[in-house]
Amino acid sequence: MNSLKEQASAKLEITPGAPLWRRFLAILYDALMVFCVVFVVWYPMLHLPSENWPDWLYQGVRLFYLFLITFGFFGWFWTHGGQTIGMRAWKIRLVDHASLHTKVVNPTWSQALTHYIVALLSWAACGLGFFLALFNQDKRTWHDRAADTSMVVQRKIRVE
Repeated sequence: MNSLKEQASAKLEITPGAPLWRRFLAILYDALMVFCVVFVVWYPMLHLPSENWPDWLYQGVRLFYLFLITFGFFGWFWTHGGQTIGMRAWKIRLVDHASLHTKVVNPTWSQALTHYIVALLSWAACGLGFFLALFNQDKRTWHDRAADTSMVVQRKIRVE
C-alpha cells in the first residue's frame, strides 16, 4: 500500500485523445453502475398515480425522471473530478478542451449537459458519433466537439 507521502508526491501525466476501446470499456462499467442507481431510485415512479393521467404524460414523466437520474450521475462525476467510476478504472478523464494546454479543468455543468445529450444522439445514430474519433487526429467525438471537452488518458507518475 502506498504511503500518504508517496500519494502526495504523485504527479499526473495527461495524454490527450483517449482511445476508443478505453471509452467503451468505461461505458460498460458505468452502465452497470447506472443500472444499480436507477434500480434504487426508481421507487417513487412505482407509486406515481397513473390512472388519472393520460398515457403520454405518464410516460413522459417517467422518461424525464430517468433522464434526470442518469444525467445526475454522469454530470456530478464529470463536474467533480472529471471521472466516473468506469473512467477512473480505465484511467481516462473528461476535461475542458480549452484547458488542455494550461492547468486541466473539469467541465462545467453546461458542458456536461451538452456532452450527455449529444452522446445520447451519438448512440441513437448507431454509435456514429463515437467512431468519428477514429478519423480525426485529436480523437474527439461528436459530444466532445459539441461540448468543447476532451477525453484524456491520465496516469500518475511518482516524483522522487
